[in-house]
Amino acid sequence: MGNKKKRYTIGIDIGGTKILLAILDERFTILSVVKMKTEIDRGASLFIKTIGKAAKKALQDAHLRRSDIVSAGAGCPGLIDPAKGIVRFSPNIPFLKNFPLAHKLSSELGCPVKVGNDVQTGMFGEHQLGAAKGYRHAVGIFLGTGVGGAIILNGELYGGANGSAGEVGHLLIDPEGPL
Repeated sequence: MGNKKKRYTIGIDIGGTKILLAILDERFTILSVVKMKTEIDRGASLFIKTIGKAAKKALQDAHLRRSDIVSAGAGCPGLIDPAKGIVRFSPNIPFLKNFPLAHKLSSELGCPVKVGNDVQTGMFGEHQLGAAKGYRHAVGIFLGTGVGGAIILNGELYGGANGSAGEVGHLLIDPEGPL
């Protein structure tokens, strides 16, 4: 079974078509990964249960127990209030409007959960551990179900006035046009 002296975390990448969940050790080594469909037509309850099911499978694959997990982080598309853990709006997952994602995931996973915008969390990861490591300024454009962007300025993730600086997808060009 799991080594109680080590600290394990769950990383969750939520997208419009898939959920990718990984178990990581304290050095950010990926121990297991599970991919599941985001079934947006089936509602919020099944969505949360799907993430719980993915976590259970990933824990089994990594030979860990739920009690071995100290925290989780989730990146979700849309406008996120990270301080409150609420998804204000997600263009790809409509039922997440004003949804307390951190609270729901924490209840499902049995550990504290932090939630942020998927592209901003991805850009932060690249700055800390990946392609942008060591750079004071960087811009990331991420392609998925939608198109997202994030900015690192002076070594810090830059959110701008409303927390979505760098976001390039779903821009309103014509107020009377389609979303």
